[in-house]
Amino acid sequence: MKTIYLNKIEFRYDNIEELKEQLKEKEIIVGKGSTIGDYTSLANKISIGNNVTVGSYCSIGNNTVLQTNSKLGNRSSIGNNCLLSTNVVAGYRSLIGNSVSVLSDSVINNRCIIGNNCIIGANCIIGSNAIIKNFVSIGNNVLIGKDVLLSYDCSVRDFSVISTGSCIGDYASIKENIMIDKNIYIVGSLGPKSTITYIGNDMVSVGCRIFTLDELTKSLPSICKQEGMTDEQIREYNTYLS
Repeated sequence: MKTIYLNKIEFRYDNIEELKEQLKEKEIIVGKGSTIGDYTSLANKISIGNNVTVGSYCSIGNNTVLQTNSKLGNRSSIGNNCLLSTNVVAGYRSLIGNSVSVLSDSVINNRCIIGNNCIIGANCIIGSNAIIKNFVSIGNNVLIGKDVLLSYDCSVRDFSVISTGSCIGDYASIKENIMIDKNIYIVGSLGPKSTITYIGNDMVSVGCRIFTLDELTKSLPSICKQEGMTDEQIREYNTYLS
């Protein structure tokens, strides 16, 4: 016999069909062939498609949709107003915030943390222990290595690769078809007006100008001053580059 929590109320059952009335009352739909692990908690207005696997000790928030053949690993949590599209896999101890969309055929590996209001495109792979902060946008066919940090409101566009251990700063962006093949910090900013964009071949754009990473490191204060950045922003960049 299994235990499930529906809006924090405990129920015990052998077959999910036994909870038909309770699920209807909470506006929860569970499709054919889907399984829900022991001690999992479901909020209200949840849609679980056909052949979905939800692990044990999981939590699913209000108005969240898990589409056909998606999987949520054991001890994972997904917030309110989220979407796991068809064939999405979220691994063991995935922590997914509110208003997150993960599009079809993407894989989130074990122990990843994804903040609120994020979008992960189709056919992406997110490596284990990656941290994706609030308002991050990831395009289609993107590979994010393990232990990567994508900071607040940054973006990674289609077909790009961010290798193990890299850090992409606040508001920074990675253009299409970029490969970052070593541990590297891409400097962010304290606001969208001072965005730094990695454009490949160890080149970055700051405002309307382009520099090598070496040039940026050596001349950071003067470059940032010319772009109208504050002393506080310059100190933050120095922290990333030191």
